[in-house]
Amino acid sequence: MSRASLITSMVLTMLLVAAPPGQAKVRKKPVQQGNTPVLVTVLDGSTATLDLGDGNVRTAPLGGTVRGVIAGGYSLGRDNAITLRSAQVTVGSVALVGDGCDTAPAATSLLTAVGLAPGAKPKAMIYRTGVVSVAAPVVLRTVLDVRPGACGTPSVATGYADTPLTLRAAGKIMRGTGLTRLTLESPPAPLTVQGCLAPGAPATACSTAPVAVPVTLTTHLEVGVRIA
Repeated sequence: MSRASLITSMVLTMLLVAAPPGQAKVRKKPVQQGNTPVLVTVLDGSTATLDLGDGNVRTAPLGGTVRGVIAGGYSLGRDNAITLRSAQVTVGSVALVGDGCDTAPAATSLLTAVGLAPGAKPKAMIYRTGVVSVAAPVVLRTVLDVRPGACGTPSVATGYADTPLTLRAAGKIMRGTGLTRLTLESPPAPLTVQGCLAPGAPATACSTAPVAVPVTLTTHLEVGVRIA
């Protein structure tokens, strides 16, 4: 028997001895767990506060949902990265300016909303220490209700104007509430909000150049996180 044949015979013999009867022993690749879906619900008590300067502060309630996934599945013993896939966050109506009339000259419409920025890769992290952080490029789509005349004149909706921004917020999982009610705070951040003053269809872009309003934005989020 040649040397090559002898080596081949030895290898085959080792495989047959090590394997269960009738089965060659083959090393299996680890099976990757599937993605774990995550649903974040923006709870009552969540707000966005705009500081317009000179003591002019406006606070609007927030609501809605955010969806994402944890690649490879959720694990209690490690840091978990959540890739955010979609967001439908509503912004409540709030008067931006007042003149003593029952109807404000300009107020945010209930059609104002926040969604994820197209093409962005927003992330949230649930660390094994209990700290939770969010860094999400989003778009604030503002629709206003404006009063085109004197007091008593009905308000009309405007077209929309978009404001890109990155929402950064953080908090910590608390004993007793866990992820069912999690508080996330964002530090005050300067922002130039785009607003449309021209009446139009809320589903279409503003027909005139939007007005740029410099503000300082602060968000307070109360969220419920469901991982399943």
